[in-house]
Amino acid sequence: MTETETETTATSKAVAKHFLLTSTGEVTEKEEEATGIRYVSLASGRTLDFQVPGAVAGTPMTMGAVFGFKTLATNEASAMRQKEGPNSDQIGAIEERFALISTGQWVDRTREGGPRTDPNDMALAAINVEDAAHVEAGGVAYNPQTHADRVAKLVAIFTKHPEKVKQIGQIAGVAAEYARLRGKATRSISELADLMKLET
Repeated sequence: MTETETETTATSKAVAKHFLLTSTGEVTEKEEEATGIRYVSLASGRTLDFQVPGAVAGTPMTMGAVFGFKTLATNEASAMRQKEGPNSDQIGAIEERFALISTGQWVDRTREGGPRTDPNDMALAAINVEDAAHVEAGGVAYNPQTHADRVAKLVAIFTKHPEKVKQIGQIAGVAAEYARLRGKATRSISELADLMKLET
């Protein structure tokens, strides 16, 4: 990663620039000297400097953390662009996420619109539903390894196309299976009539 690294969209339009920072806030091209990152949003012109809490330059943990925060900044900005458009407050979203992590919490699962869907469980739910439909239609049940491989393949797709997590979660049956896997209570269709009764 160098001071000239540029983040682009799928259409190769530059949207941000990334820099490595030393503990004194100076730009460096050496990962071994870095303890933080700088993220520059080209759309807004805003800049975010972030120092990894407790970082010690040159240690494996610090180098991994710096790379991780740089990647997370890109992911947060990308999510905001997908959700609210290219002029959204991407720096604000990154600042909020980094501040939360600095308190020792990975995500705020109570915040509306926050990251709540687990892609691994969603992939498992989707494959479970698809496999059940396959067997119901007269097909032979897949062996456990094939099942696991198909789940892993779908997780990889989710990683590359995160918007598909929500899309697949809206398919009939998948949402209920996901809820079951997550230990959430769901109601069956047999309860529908009772739930729809009106008091007289």
